[in-house]
Amino acid sequence: MTYTPASTVTSDTKVVLPTFIPLGLVPESRRLRGLTGPATSRRSGEGFELRDVHPMLPSDSRRRIDWRVTARQPQEDSMWVKGTYATGEAVAVLIVDSRDEVGPDLHTWRGTVPLRVDEPTSLDLARHAAASIARRLIDSGNRVGLADLATGRRLLTPGTGRHHLNRLLYALALSAPVGSPRTRVRPPQVPADAIVYLFSTLLDDESLRLVRQLRSAGHEVLIVDTLPEIRPVAEFNMELAWRITSAERTARIRLLTSQHIPVIAWAGPARTLASQRFGAIRRASMRSRVRP
Repeated sequence: MTYTPASTVTSDTKVVLPTFIPLGLVPESRRLRGLTGPATSRRSGEGFELRDVHPMLPSDSRRRIDWRVTARQPQEDSMWVKGTYATGEAVAVLIVDSRDEVGPDLHTWRGTVPLRVDEPTSLDLARHAAASIARRLIDSGNRVGLADLATGRRLLTPGTGRHHLNRLLYALALSAPVGSPRTRVRPPQVPADAIVYLFSTLLDDESLRLVRQLRSAGHEVLIVDTLPEIRPVAEFNMELAWRITSAERTARIRLLTSQHIPVIAWAGPARTLASQRFGAIRRASMRSRVRP
């Protein structure tokens, strides 16, 4: 009998980009940047939304003259012009807390049992949620950046357009835990006028500390809860440990909610309600906007 020598089969490594779901309205930054863009700001300037009609000033353009209002004025030499709100760009930064990756099976949390490939982990949910939100924001003309807490690399500079969206998706696909989870997280350098989306399991107090630092810097923060639905276990010690961990996590969520920081779940059936919650937050933000 002859034996065929063993051979090694190699294959090229492929990066699978995260998928996304269509979303409606999502919260955007209230502070706009630039002299032009798709969003209406709260300052006067060149735009499309009417602010008022006022007597013409030396700084007003003749193209803004409202001839109907002018014709009704008793003074023949009085010219009235339309005032508009200026337009600009909104900026958003997505922060992915990829310091650890947990699955729905508590046995895998100890690191001795591998994660199942057919079950979404916390990082899978974070990638999916971030990709969905990034696509919606970029389609609306926003500039979107990305930060990864595990690697500590520099912020992916906010940008817009299809090419930039592909860069974001590629960076999300490469996000993964690096070593042991760090207990002290340095907040990324976020532009001053950006809204922040934080994708986290909220399993430790570092997420709260990060939110406090971002809020103290004047950022509007929204949290997407990426913890998977945990399956019950039969072991008493493991069940007790999960009850304690879950109670601590619930306390963190209540604290964030009491500080008017939205926490939106992305696991299981809650994902179908995320779009509605995003839309409600956005509409409430638009109603509360006060213009001078």
